Amino acid sequence: MSDFEDLITVKEFADFLGYNPNSVGRWCNKLALKCFNVSGKYLISKVCAIEFLATDTSLGVRRKSHRHQLFLSDFMNRNGIVR
Repeated sequence: MSDFEDLITVKEFADFLGYNPNSVGRWCNKLALKCFNVSGKYLISKVCAIEFLATDTSLGVRRKSHRHQLFLSDFMNRNGIVR
């Protein structure tokens, strides 16, 4: 995520994880993903996006996208986490 600005759009985060922006918008609506509502559009801080990826909501997604699976696998390998 180092290529992203400090605030990212729903579309940018959705593209990063390989989901439809509507899915990310639902996470924002449910307050599972902390974000800012600016003029009717959600903006997500990079810190909140990373925190979300470590939550039970993110880990509990039953049908994870390929990109989401790759991200989690890479994160766990880098941090020595064994499942």
